Amino acid sequence: MDNLNDIGVYRDQTVRLADLTTVDDVLERLTFENCDVVGPAVVVLLGDTQVTDCHWTGDADAVLWPAHGRQQVVGAIGLRNCLVTGSRFHRVGILVADDQLPAVRAGFGLA
Repeated sequence: MDNLNDIGVYRDQTVRLADLTTVDDVLERLTFENCDVVGPAVVVLLGDTQVTDCHWTGDADAVLWPAHGRQQVVGAIGLRNCLVTGSRFHRVGILVADDQLPAVRAGFGLA
């Protein structure tokens, strides 16, 4: 992948999530710094994934997908133990556990 500075580190580039999930639906231990992350996709934040100083395009009600008690889903992309900073998400939704929805809305500036 062009601009892949270190194994698992993406900086200052456009990253299409579908291109990273051809073999597995869970992306592990990746870092995205100042990237444009492009869908269409729905992500699930797993493990110790940290997302800071990012922007998600779209209305909060369109971006945040309540899990409605589901423990498993098919077709979503898991981000496990990833670090995402200063990036912009385009056409990407977030599947969120119902009890975490208010905190996620506030944390992502979507309240």
